[in-house]
Amino acid sequence: RDAIALAQSEALHGPLTVLGRLVHNPDVERDLHGRGVSTGATLETAATRRVMITAHGVSDWFRKRAEDLDVQVLDATCPLVAHAHRVIREAAAAGEHIVLLGLAGHVEVIGLTEDLAACDVLIHPDQVGSIPFHPRFAVAAQTTQPHERLLALADGLRARHPAARVRVLDTVCQPTRDRQDAVRELAARCTVMVVIGGHDSNNTRELAVTCARHCGRVHLACGPSELQRNWFKGDDVCGVSAGTSTPDGTIEDVMRK
Repeated sequence: RDAIALAQSEALHGPLTVLGRLVHNPDVERDLHGRGVSTGATLETAATRRVMITAHGVSDWFRKRAEDLDVQVLDATCPLVAHAHRVIREAAAAGEHIVLLGLAGHVEVIGLTEDLAACDVLIHPDQVGSIPFHPRFAVAAQTTQPHERLLALADGLRARHPAARVRVLDTVCQPTRDRQDAVRELAARCTVMVVIGGHDSNNTRELAVTCARHCGRVHLACGPSELQRNWFKGDDVCGVSAGTSTPDGTIEDVMRK
């Protein structure tokens, strides 16, 4: 919300380019484009001198590159992502080998790992077999990963390397954890779930996966236009949840539809 508000406010003061996608939500992006904000560019291709770092954060290397190019940088990094950067950087400086639970290639994961001399990035705890021995591991997560998956990764590392010390870093975003907990309880009481958000939003997809463990029918929709009548039966109890960057107005429109 803060990142969106900052972009809308700064758009009033002249041309602005968001480096990448501010949030993975098409409704928000359409609104920003309507205000004259460009999105999707890189530092090298930005058409404006003012650029904005997204809520997903960037590496120190990236910030130095922006400084070298003499552009004005507006920073919309989520404070919880900034916290993840700090604790990962401190663990690496202390000699711990970073194992990150996250989606390789995701903009947040790139930012969290780009400054590290070495690290391993896994999307599932079952992949720990590929990690060689290190005497000290620090296990962290992309902020929108389920907390229980982070703990499972740490347990898998301990089982594979019993002689190693494995420490879990608290980098999972608390609002995401709260939302995951709430959706588990809700999905168990419903016969169908609708999860609202961008199809390429990681936290929205994770919500849908969590719902599917507790509810037999789960559908993901960006907004009301994607709802289909055959998703619902007359006696259904329908639960609704939404990804972090889904605007309240979109949620209300889906509920009305």
